[in-house]
Amino acid sequence: MNPTTTHRDWPVQLTLPGQAAAPEGPVDMQMMYVMHHAFRRDLAAFASAAQHTPAEDRTTWRLLAARWRIFAEVLHNHHSGEDAGLWPWLTEHGTADDRVTLEAME
Repeated sequence: MNPTTTHRDWPVQLTLPGQAAAPEGPVDMQMMYVMHHAFRRDLAAFASAAQHTPAEDRTTWRLLAARWRIFAEVLHNHHSGEDAGLWPWLTEHGTADDRVTLEAME
C-alpha cells in the first residue's frame, strides 16, 4: 500500500450469497467474487440436473457433458489466473498471518 493511501481509499468489497468473506483491502476483488458465485451457482445446477435426469436420457446427458467441459475449462483458467497473479501478490504483500492462511489453502 502506498504510504499516503488510507483505508478510506480502498474499494468497498462485494458480498454475494454463499461467500465466506470479503475482507477490506486495496485491491477490488469484485470479479473474483462474481466468478466464485457463478461457479457455486453452476455446480448447484449441475448437481440438480444430474439428480433429476433419467439415466436413459442420452440427449440431455450429452448436453450436460458438453456444458461441463466448458465449465471445467473456465474454472481451470480462472484458478490458473489466481495461481499466476493473485496468490503470489498476496503472499508478497500480506502479513505473516495472511501467509499462514494462504499456505493452508494451498
